[in-house]
Amino acid sequence: MDIAIAFLIGILLIGITIFIFRMGKEGLYGFLLNTLIGVLIIAIFSFFGIFPIPLNPLTALIVGYGGVIGLILIIVILVVF
Repeated sequence: MDIAIAFLIGILLIGITIFIFRMGKEGLYGFLLNTLIGVLIIAIFSFFGIFPIPLNPLTALIVGYGGVIGLILIIVILVVF
């Protein structure tokens, strides 16, 4: 079972790498800017105690890429699990 999970994570990482390299220079800058905005949104939510969201690269990428929908997704995942 552990080998299957490691295999799936490897496939996911390869897909993310291909996605980032296909975006080009402008797309990569926009992606990084959105990620930084995601970090700021998570920091504001955690600082004011609105909803404590752990600040890590995965949550920053989800909120940065998904915007408000990504933020709602993270909150729902934290409430359910």
